[in-house]
Amino acid sequence: EITNQIVPTSNSTHSIHNSSRLSAIRELIETEQRYVNDLRTVVNEFIIPATNYNILSSTDIDSLFINWYELIACNEIFLQALETQITPLSATLSNSEQDNRPITSRSSSLSNINRINRLNVPSFNRSSIQSSSLSTSPSLQNLKHRQHQRHERSPSVHSATSEHSQPISQQQDITFNISDDVSIGDILCEHIPHMGKDYFRYCNSRTYANKYLQEKLEPNDQFRVLLQKFQEKCGGLGLNGYLMKPIQRVTRYPLLIEKILKNTDENHCDYFLIKEAYEKARNLNEEINKQISDQENCTKLDWCQQHIRLENDDDMYLYDEYLVFNSLTTYNSKRKLLLNGILTKSSHGKELIGFLFNDFLLFATTKASSSHVQSQLFEPKTNLQFKMYKTPLFLSDISSAHEALNDQLTFSITTKIYDKPIVLKAPQTNVR
Repeated sequence: EITNQIVPTSNSTHSIHNSSRLSAIRELIETEQRYVNDLRTVVNEFIIPATNYNILSSTDIDSLFINWYELIACNEIFLQALETQITPLSATLSNSEQDNRPITSRSSSLSNINRINRLNVPSFNRSSIQSSSLSTSPSLQNLKHRQHQRHERSPSVHSATSEHSQPISQQQDITFNISDDVSIGDILCEHIPHMGKDYFRYCNSRTYANKYLQEKLEPNDQFRVLLQKFQEKCGGLGLNGYLMKPIQRVTRYPLLIEKILKNTDENHCDYFLIKEAYEKARNLNEEINKQISDQENCTKLDWCQQHIRLENDDDMYLYDEYLVFNSLTTYNSKRKLLLNGILTKSSHGKELIGFLFNDFLLFATTKASSSHVQSQLFEPKTNLQFKMYKTPLFLSDISSAHEALNDQLTFSITTKIYDKPIVLKAPQTNVR
């Protein structure tokens, strides 16, 4: 029996593969365009109105938005470099506006990063960030000029956002064509590594900024009105959603570049540069995560130094003079806080707080309630105080730790220091 089958030729297979590659590149560029627009939306629709109407102080802006303008500068230049490889078919810009749109040459893109970072970009520390708007053009040079322009105020905060502009959710994306032989590997390799400093600072400060938002700003009536108007303007997405976008974006680069790599033939001239860019994007995320983890650990160690009284009730021996939490261990490695939690000593029901470091175990007591400890532990502004319960146990002096046979929450620690094992009970198995 003879059946008609369509056998794909090598040319058709190559065409399909290349089409998938172009689609992946398009996804990278389109999502980058939307991301940069989102960053500037926050400036246009929130930071500028909040500043012009004196809703937020410069300290509030600094604490809440951190280095937002630096992120814009970083990604504007990256986007400009990507856009040199496409042909825009803009549905929103006139021909004259497209002609005036600055194009960054690939050879000078890195120098432009340094140049723009030195520009007098509107700073949160300045007393005036009065800008009528951030243009939808990728040029950040306009920021230097526009920061001196006064945003026209209306009598009420209810008109704080730009009422006559098109709703953000309805704005059209800029469409473009991509040539079949497009190469972006060198652009990615050049720009991805330079994102580290700005994104580390932002990601590392985001947790504190979120707490600042809740504790300091949400009780402000005018601020809540502006939050509501911003959310309505942005199609239902609130400010918190926008503030998470930089973290989401930097973690997405490896996935987007990997998709391009998987659809690029090994004999393509851009293959090895795309592969290198993928590794750089992965390394960027790993380095950011490591730096954030190290910074959080240092912050917790410094907190312990300030809030744990290193004095033993039995011998009144002070450890403060030589035990520095944020220092090296006896093995010349960085001290790390691995775990902490509330424990109960089984012998007499005394409540303890355990701090497990990578070189010793410390038990402490406090007069505060368990709920207060859980809510205030490691908070920067708290009056929570602990006192050392027993001499710290070096891990090398712990012989064994065993779970009780009849109770998953109870465990015992046998040491070389004490004759009897220390029997403790945890509120949950993960603390144990």
